[in-house]
Amino acid sequence: MGVRAGLAALGAALCIWGPALAQDVTLVAREGGIVLNGTLQGYDGEFYRISTSYGLLTVDGQGVICEGPACPELIAPKAVIRVVGSPDASALLPVLFEAFARARGLLYEATEGGDYAARILDPETRKDLAAISFAPMDPAQATTALEAGAADLKLAYRPEAGFGSHTVAMDALVAIVAPDNPTPELSTVELAAVLSGEVTNWAQIGGPDMPVVLHALAADTDI
Repeated sequence: MGVRAGLAALGAALCIWGPALAQDVTLVAREGGIVLNGTLQGYDGEFYRISTSYGLLTVDGQGVICEGPACPELIAPKAVIRVVGSPDASALLPVLFEAFARARGLLYEATEGGDYAARILDPETRKDLAAISFAPMDPAQATTALEAGAADLKLAYRPEAGFGSHTVAMDALVAIVAPDNPTPELSTVELAAVLSGEVTNWAQIGGPDMPVVLHALAADTDI
């Protein structure tokens, strides 16, 4: 499911950086144990570039706390994150965005009932920093929404050409046969042949001479 670009966009929307570069900063690991002192060379909303006694390092911003005058600061303008895609996949959104907010010391609140919606707030002022919404769409509609600028993120079961993506979960698919089927199990190779249409009769894979009737996913799924 491709969400990395959108989360990075949210990080960029919540942070500001710029003229305060080339100043000393300290990056402290959130779990403790590592402290890096150096001069901040850049920050793109996701990674810090810091010149240290070990050389120039690139550090994932999600794993550290930045201390010093050159560190990016939260700003007030609200980011609007519009998510579209499979209704089933929307169950991931609360976990993803709550973890995103918690890692940055922010508050997360989800609305009750209806389609998923939530907001991220400043813990001190309770000012809205981000509003997140979800609209269920089939794969083709979701792609059209992305291309038209009507959505910021698409939850999908496979990557698409032309879009950045990041895998956030794996779906478990289990193949089953009828209880009275004399061929109780298939190898991975045989299953692939059945799903591709190469095998259409059970006799081709050691079973009786009868057609394989495939009960599979809906034709419009993107799995």
